[in-house]
Amino acid sequence: MSWYSRELDKGFAGMIANTAIRNCDSYAVEEEKGLNPGDAVVLGTTENLVKKVDSGSESKVIGVVVHNHKEPSNPYYEKGDSVAIMSTGDIYVEVGEAVTAGDVACIMASSYKWGKTGTVTNAKYLKGAESGGLAILRLSNINSTFSQQGEKGEKGDTGEQGPQGEKGDTGAKITSMELNINNTTITGTAHLDDESTASITGTNTIG
Repeated sequence: MSWYSRELDKGFAGMIANTAIRNCDSYAVEEEKGLNPGDAVVLGTTENLVKKVDSGSESKVIGVVVHNHKEPSNPYYEKGDSVAIMSTGDIYVEVGEAVTAGDVACIMASSYKWGKTGTVTNAKYLKGAESGGLAILRLSNINSTFSQQGEKGEKGDTGEQGPQGEKGDTGAKITSMELNINNTTITGTAHLDDESTASITGTNTIG
């Protein structure tokens, strides 16, 4: 009789964690030091290259290196290798400090490992882990995260008053009138210098 565990095998860094919707794009490794699955990466000197996050680029992370099965090497992906970078989805990463589910994912200072302290990303942990362990990271279009809206700035100074507008056209003038007075009622027509006419009505007080 065979027995099977009800628990899934433990994952490994860069392993896609589940069948959730994900987005992965292909790049080439730029630097000699290469990349390993689970690394946080930034764009290289051209848009088709990536490299591991380092000092000053923590806020420019575009995603995580995905593990694809191949003959092992150190680093796993060498300069020039094609790599898949996940920007949306759930993926296993090694953490440099203990994290718990729900923590916001950060790039840790100095080590540039995944953690919960350091430069904030648009990602959070779906499953926690102890330092050096494997956590599941949920990425939410991470490559657009670092345009997060900042605090509202102070109101600017009032601008200068604009120039005065041109004077409007002078209205038409009355050139002649025809009036009809019938006891207390006045009616008539006014003729204007623009060749238009206007009706006149009024009342007449007798006495």
